[in-house]
Amino acid sequence: METVMQKRGRIASRTDAFKKANPATRAAPLQIWRRDALVAFLTLVCLGPAAALSFPMMERPHLPHLQPSIRQPIVFLTIVTHERRPILACAPAYEILRSIWANSPSLDGWTVGQYVLMPDHVHLFARAATDAKPLARWVQTWKSLSSRRLAADLKITPPIWQKNYFDRFLRSADNYGEKWNYVAANPARKGLVSTAEAWPWQGKMEDLMF
Repeated sequence: METVMQKRGRIASRTDAFKKANPATRAAPLQIWRRDALVAFLTLVCLGPAAALSFPMMERPHLPHLQPSIRQPIVFLTIVTHERRPILACAPAYEILRSIWANSPSLDGWTVGQYVLMPDHVHLFARAATDAKPLARWVQTWKSLSSRRLAADLKITPPIWQKNYFDRFLRSADNYGEKWNYVAANPARKGLVSTAEAWPWQGKMEDLMF
């Protein structure tokens, strides 16, 4: 009588014969995994579950082109100074915040896009990397760093920022453009300049639309 091992070998041989007759189906890792799965299935049908579970299977390959690629959403942030002190619309604040945000991608995983500094608050757009710090931790990080430097350069007493902030995740590139056009016009709406383009305390760190 044919033994279990002999039957299993016969099933595997038939599968290999099919592979040889169809060279295009040979060698690829995923196809090898499928072949082993087919042999295990036939073993289950012919010989029962005990024999099928003992059949050695190749680990299923992880294919790079099948891995998910999730682009993080853009977040719109508004952060206000403590007691709404008008301290941000100046060169020292502009340079301090830009220098901190320039290091955020490598240190915190957050990239700042466009921003505008109003006298008592800042609007900015940012996007996180997949391994970025949580949003609240990142905001706290740059608020803490900027507080020390702003207090020293502007010769003012902390706290510099309000504890809370406003955040909103944007749905699309169109939403980003519309929101930026609105906040960029704030200085002109407040009568600080004649046109949005004339406000010097605005800019863009990086292009978020990648």
